[in-house]
Amino acid sequence: MKRLVAFAASACLCLSVFSGCDFIRTIAGRPTSAELKAKQTLISQYEAEQKAAREIAEAKARAEADSAAAVKAIQEENIAMRPYSGRIVSLDPEQTGFRYFLVLGAFSVGANAEGLAERLREAGCKPVLLRAADGKVLVAGATSDNVADIYSEYSRLKAEDFFPDGVWIMIAE
Repeated sequence: MKRLVAFAASACLCLSVFSGCDFIRTIAGRPTSAELKAKQTLISQYEAEQKAAREIAEAKARAEADSAAAVKAIQEENIAMRPYSGRIVSLDPEQTGFRYFLVLGAFSVGANAEGLAERLREAGCKPVLLRAADGKVLVAGATSDNVADIYSEYSRLKAEDFFPDGVWIMIAE
């Protein structure tokens, strides 16, 4: 009996030395090291996805809060926000597709629109000239899909000496 126990112990020792722990784990019905590593990889991927989803949700919440604060500030300064569903043609095709436009003027004479656009360029802006359905040329001092960006640009530009009265924010629909 002692010989049998000694033989079994020796056999287990030899098997574990020569075949590794995975053999014993397999016999015991436990996951192997490769299976454990694959599971750890899946857990890490899941945790990374959860972290990314939380960061996106937090960024969205911050953006919504910023937008709400900007809209409140816009209302307090009595800046008109007008939806425009008419046909607008950008004279600069790269500047179409934005939701918000900070409109500094609407001109029947194109040279007047260009004059304001030049002053905006000198102030560091990239003005956008738009032709409205009624033929007027609108000069937008800023364009964005984010109302907070538009308000920020409004705040910067209102200190300029050329800043006109009656500035409004056009909302493209």
